[in-house]
Amino acid sequence: MQVLSRTDENEQEKVDGTMKLYHGTARALGIMIEREGLDPRGVVFPKEISSILREDRIGFGKSPESARGYVYFFDKPEMARYFGCGVASKVGIGNMAQVFEIDTKNVKVEKDPLFPEGSWRFRGKINPEFLKTFEIVDCEKLGLTKEFWGITKRDLERLKKI
Repeated sequence: MQVLSRTDENEQEKVDGTMKLYHGTARALGIMIEREGLDPRGVVFPKEISSILREDRIGFGKSPESARGYVYFFDKPEMARYFGCGVASKVGIGNMAQVFEIDTKNVKVEKDPLFPEGSWRFRGKINPEFLKTFEIVDCEKLGLTKEFWGITKRDLERLKKI
């Protein structure tokens, strides 16, 4: 697994030009990401916390559509905000999301072949010094709460049967 740290920053291959990219997650997970960095395995909780949450220690908050070893970004903060609120509803600890910003001058990204236009990915872990909090989002004010995601999921399941 590639780990991006300050010591190998100059050795990273650069994307032509630089741009800001955004990663959305639940605020509850964002607190760990601020401390530990963005891990392609998802958030890795200490044993004490994972036993309280009754979740696996590794991979909490990871999307099943994610390719192994990658972390994902959007080039529009609105998409990261939307995704972050979805994760917040799944985690179930508050209705807050957190959007992180990275600069591609520090991170070699590639287009995500699976997701819509404007989606990017990085293979490996990104240490916290390369992540900046772009915003904290109140998902309830945006109407992106558990009720919203529940309706969306139900509708998708119904459409799959047609």
